[in-house]
Amino acid sequence: MSAIVKSPRFNRTVAAFVIAPLWVPAIVLPFAYFFMFPHQASYYWLIVSGILCFSVTYLSAGLIGRPVFRYLLLRNWTAVWVAGLAGFVIAAATWLVFTVLLTLVL
Repeated sequence: MSAIVKSPRFNRTVAAFVIAPLWVPAIVLPFAYFFMFPHQASYYWLIVSGILCFSVTYLSAGLIGRPVFRYLLLRNWTAVWVAGLAGFVIAAATWLVFTVLLTLVL
């Protein structure tokens, strides 16, 4: 086993990449439940939006967030504000791409 697996940074990193993307579905699903799909007949769309939301957030965290995290570690830019700014930029870019693709599909 490598030394990075046993370090506390690895455990916090794994926890961050598992917990941080959960904020988007935690906000989107109650909003969708109360305002977009309040009727029982539309629960199917609530489930579809939940699956789509989980998929997009975890894919963006894995495909974009992990390389950015590695780059920041390589440059030794480990301040909290840098990670927050990188996360915001990644989330904004993901939202923009998703909006454009959804518009083209519809």
